[in-house]
Amino acid sequence: MTMPTRTLGRTGLPVSNLVIGGGAVGGLFVRGSQSEQDRALRIAAAAGINWIDTAPLYGNGASESALGRALAVSDYSPRLSTKVMLDTAGTADLAGQVMHSLERSLERLGTGRVDLLQLHNPIGRTGDGHRIAVADVLRDGGALD
Repeated sequence: MTMPTRTLGRTGLPVSNLVIGGGAVGGLFVRGSQSEQDRALRIAAAAGINWIDTAPLYGNGASESALGRALAVSDYSPRLSTKVMLDTAGTADLAGQVMHSLERSLERLGTGRVDLLQLHNPIGRTGDGHRIAVADVLRDGGALD
């Protein structure tokens, strides 16, 4: 049986209907043992799951590190997505914050690329605390840059 896929938005990328989440809800890549993580990836590969989603926020980097370790000893090469959480108190160099976060994520994941980088902050008309203003996302030098 082949895992059904869907196209991710306008990217053209096929994404399996089931995706592995690296967050704390299941906690496998935050609190699981190496053997559990390795076994889960073998099962996912056999089932045709072709995407793993993680974030630096998940276990303060533990999820990305565990995935990087597990993928390095596996023949499984799914597409990867991660996220960036911006410090909204320092909006002067948002593009720099994104690049720094991405570089750290790539180090933890042990790879030179991710297929999708997502903004973990909520976006609003104005920034306040955790929320980032849409203008700060879209402006020159903003998060989108």
